[in-house]
Amino acid sequence: MNDLLQKIRKNYRIVTMVLIVVSMPLIYLFVYYTGGIKYVYSHTMYIPILLAGFILGGPYGLITAFVGGILLGPLMPLEVSTGEA
Repeated sequence: MNDLLQKIRKNYRIVTMVLIVVSMPLIYLFVYYTGGIKYVYSHTMYIPILLAGFILGGPYGLITAFVGGILLGPLMPLEVSTGEA
């Protein structure tokens, strides 16, 4: 157990990056299945953006924000039931 914690502490940037890469598509699916971008659930995308910015640095935060914006911008309908863009 202690060895695992040491490996996580040593490679916290990689662990954070994996967490961000996994969470962004999951947030996209969460927002999609809760009805689309018009509801408040889209704001959960701020979590991986802030994690990337604070832990990995500004350039990674910008890249994460760009990808999150594409996922929840042109790829996400305003209302899922009507398909309204």
